[in-house]
Amino acid sequence: MKLVNYKNFRKWCDQAPKINTRIHFMELEDYESDKAVAALCIDIGTAEMLTVAMNVMSKSTSSEYKNDAYQNLEIEMLELVQQYHDTIDYEAAKALDEYRERDQYNFDKSFNHVFNVNSACEDAGHSTTDF
Repeated sequence: MKLVNYKNFRKWCDQAPKINTRIHFMELEDYESDKAVAALCIDIGTAEMLTVAMNVMSKSTSSEYKNDAYQNLEIEMLELVQQYHDTIDYEAAKALDEYRERDQYNFDKSFNHVFNVNSACEDAGHSTTDF
């Protein structure tokens, strides 16, 4: 089971409420859990799963039915969410590596840029070569 094969579930992961870039199923509202179940069912694509997806998104469906559907797919959803978290971590690490390689991280340059040291020196009547 690979996240790349579950496009609707990936879209749900991208828009799902997060805590520090992490999806926590126990913290989600019921309608968000229902959307996750529906997305996974649509990605699975069998007639039975498409029926489950429609039923889960219906307001008239009982909460017991929705809980059963969630429990039946919980392991798959947790595995896919973990893959999503791994993907996010990998992309962040890759971006950081590219930044370090591209700009050759320089502490003095960054410090001066953030704190406007050069303009502060010039405002005080000094040039940067005085120090």
